Amino acid sequence: MDRKMLLRETQTSQVKLLTMKLLSDGQEHSRKEIIDFLEEQREIYGLPEFHLGHINGGIRQAIQTLQCVTVRPGVYKATVEIRNDNVSTQLRDCNYQHYHEISEIIRKIDIVNATDTEMRLVALTREYLQVLKEWKEKFNNIE
Repeated sequence: MDRKMLLRETQTSQVKLLTMKLLSDGQEHSRKEIIDFLEEQREIYGLPEFHLGHINGGIRQAIQTLQCVTVRPGVYKATVEIRNDNVSTQLRDCNYQHYHEISEIIRKIDIVNATDTEMRLVALTREYLQVLKEWKEKFNNIE
């Protein structure tokens, strides 16, 4: 998780993502531990101060997403494990699928009868495909 990604999120989503980061270890964590962790991560990432509503909403969303169980009041444990190898596989597959789907659409365009607007869209899409191709190559080189 990087700072740029977190800054694009709402404060509630920031709390959710950071809470999921903590809970994904599968251990029991109290609400106080979660809040202390949030404050520590907020300082590390240089995020604005979280308001109580954002904290409550983000923790609730994280608990639902990870299908946490309440071990005792205010103490949570995730029942869904987040596996990074699964995420990286999903990212590779998604990138590959989008690249090929878009390529197929572009190949079907009748360039002779296309309007100026359609041709500008084709040109932009080809630029986008080039970026996806570069990402695809980078993904394939990461192991």
